[in-house]
Amino acid sequence: MQIGGTRHIADLKTGNIGYGRLKIAMQLAMYARSRAYNPANGDRDPLDVDVDKALVIHLPQGQATCTLHWVDIAAGWSAVKVAAEVRDWRKRDRKGDLLGDPISFTAADPIGDAIGQAGSVAVLEQVWRDNEDSWTEVHTGSAAVRRQELAAAETSAAV
Repeated sequence: MQIGGTRHIADLKTGNIGYGRLKIAMQLAMYARSRAYNPANGDRDPLDVDVDKALVIHLPQGQATCTLHWVDIAAGWSAVKVAAEVRDWRKRDRKGDLLGDPISFTAADPIGDAIGQAGSVAVLEQVWRDNEDSWTEVHTGSAAVRRQELAAAETSAAV
């Protein structure tokens, strides 16, 4: 459509345009930057239209009314570029290179270390007495395993 000597992209919309304004601005920005295909020679030629403003012809279905709306397709083009960046980031994320391998670590546990280093049942019991106030169920389980290891070592040493 030509207005005041300048050619503009125009699009006819028959539905509600209130909720899709950004999408419309992006769509028309893409149209304005597209190229016309010439099937005779295979060339693609610029459209030579304004890339800052476009027009929506709003003709709601079943309502005998028509309104024209200027659309800021320069802003729409900025949104298209952001959307392209987001798409590229999503592709990169699908490759799995954003989230590295898990890092394994254990918190320092001096009581657990003392349990593991106990050389006899008597030492193991002393570790419990020295740490009774901060002893946990995990420590109880670890101490039971260590007690079995010490008993097995004593049995095999006696044989």
